[in-house]
Amino acid sequence: MNSISQALASNKSKYVQVVNLLFNARTNAHFMHLATRSYATHKALDEFYSGILGIADSFAEASMGITGTVLTGFDLGQLNIGDPIKILKTQLQELIGLRTKFTEGDLVQLIDDASELYHSTIYKLTLLS
Repeated sequence: MNSISQALASNKSKYVQVVNLLFNARTNAHFMHLATRSYATHKALDEFYSGILGIADSFAEASMGITGTVLTGFDLGQLNIGDPIKILKTQLQELIGLRTKFTEGDLVQLIDDASELYHSTIYKLTLLS
């Protein structure tokens, strides 16, 4: 899987990179949610894509409040339908890498909220299936 943050890092702000990653995660999780035959996976991914959307929106709005500009350059990135655990773990590592670029407490907290949702979903997919 190509890293969204790596592919966009050269020409996208750190704010847009996080928003792109979170919206890509939402889209991928929704498609994987529809494609699974496992009820537990279906429900875990439903909770993930429903929850990550609000975090992504809050992050985007807070970022625009901080920068004083409208964010541009959004890109949903690559669609990945496959092993949800592997995809979520890869996205989580990207998000953790991007977190180091931020000092604004509210944005760090939103990234931490997203990380918690990733960890919780990985737990559900791994141990509750």
